[in-house]
Amino acid sequence: MEYYTAYVPGIYKQNQQPFPDLYDHSGTLVKDLPLILPGDRFEPSTSTVRGFPFAGKLKNFSGVAVREVSEIVDADGAWGDSPGAQHGFILDFGGMRSLLRLLRTGSTLKYSLVLPWQGTDFALGSLFPAQTTPIRPPSPLGATQVSLRGANRRRSMSR
Repeated sequence: MEYYTAYVPGIYKQNQQPFPDLYDHSGTLVKDLPLILPGDRFEPSTSTVRGFPFAGKLKNFSGVAVREVSEIVDADGAWGDSPGAQHGFILDFGGMRSLLRLLRTGSTLKYSLVLPWQGTDFALGSLFPAQTTPIRPPSPLGATQVSLRGANRRRSMSR
């Protein structure tokens, strides 16, 4: 007897470029076990739980919080007030996540700097643009897409 059915997206395949279709939800699946009364007999069983890479909008990624900040990193790599049209945002993923890509669509905003959060402060080196020194100047042109190639980060900031 089947006790429940659940929606399971298709398996991610390497030949799908660049990512599978965007998912419209993510998060925790909770299913109640059947009621077992004293004297009931049942066969032992095994449950398998598998996860798939999430590809979708931040609003559909369970647990993520986005907030705008008043300070940004200036062209010299120092923190300062945000001038005019520039915006800084903190993307809080609520824990360690493996991020492959950040993509901005439907807006004129671009990523000019992505900094990993190290628990007490942002890192000196940036993920985008890639830095080989502790100086972290933002990209002057910005990008609508940032490939991170599996960087494990708790929080990142972009402006």
